This record gives sequence, C-alpha cells and structure tokens, in this order.
Amino acid sequence: MDKKIVVLIQPGLPFRRTIRYGNERAREIGAKLILLSISPEFTAMDRMAFASYEIGPYQDIEQTLYADVSGFFDRAVQYCRDTGIAAETLLEKAASNRPSATW
Repeated sequence: MDKKIVVLIQPGLPFRRTIRYGNERAREIGAKLILLSISPEFTAMDRMAFASYEIGPYQDIEQTLYADVSGFFDRAVQYCRDTGIAAETLLEKAASNRPSATW
C-alpha cells in the first residue's frame, strides 16, 4: 500500500510550516507528499441564491473564487520548488455537501 501525507492548501491558511512538517514526516515513513487544494463548485441551490439575492452572475463569482484558490495553491507549489521539496499536486473541484433546507 502506498503511503501518502496530504497537506490541504486553502486560501488564508498558513502553509509553509505545514508543508515542512508534512515533508519531514513523509521522509520519516517513506511516504509521498501530496499538496491538495479544493475549489468549491456551486450547486443548483447556490446558483438560485445568487440569482434571488442578486449577488452577481454565478459564473463570474465561481471563476473569481477558483482564481483565488488556484493562485494561492500556485504560491504553495512555488514555495516547494524554491525549497527543494518534492510533492505531487492536486487541485480538485468539489460540490458542497450541505443538506437541502427542509421547511
């Protein structure tokens, strides 16, 4: 079985120490280091809320959010390159698992 240490990268959360710690632990146990970032994908309920409350076109908001997440993730990847840390990278899109409202 492949051993993996996954470091979750999210905008606003410090990542340098976490990456260094994950890298140390991965070397100790002979595991791969994986950097993971999850960009939210809007559900139909989210899109309906954007339209109802006139927040803005959901595609514009989704693209802006994705750009923020991927930009922050790129900084974490660049940090790994600058410090010589070998890591696999995954940037995933995921729908929220919020339960639908019941009235």
